[in-house]
Amino acid sequence: MHVLEHTGGYEQGMRRRLRLIKPLDAPVAVTKLFGTTVTIEEHSEYDPTAQRWSFRMVPAILADRIDIRGSVRLEPCAGGVEQLSANSLTCRLFGLGGIIEPFMARSTEQGHADKTAFTQRYIAEKQLR
Repeated sequence: MHVLEHTGGYEQGMRRRLRLIKPLDAPVAVTKLFGTTVTIEEHSEYDPTAQRWSFRMVPAILADRIDIRGSVRLEPCAGGVEQLSANSLTCRLFGLGGIIEPFMARSTEQGHADKTAFTQRYIAEKQLR
């Protein structure tokens, strides 16, 4: 991951742009189109008033046909906080949307699960509870 831009802070708001290059474990139709690795830029923004992190993922290939975006916010709950996220995945490729959209949805769910596990480990290691 490369940080391309990072401005602001938690109190006044923040903007961030990251470039990620990651292996692509996908159906054959997807790897034929994208290859075995994918380069994606995350364009994100933190709104301190709404307490919400919004993002848009921009793939290096077919960015005009693939739209991935969402937002994340925290809600207090018994014993800590709950992370609530809303995601939108759209693929406008004739004949491939039905293959790519479910793959993107599974990848997004796995990314959230990985992030949750990391956050839980970090909180435990730093004894933040």
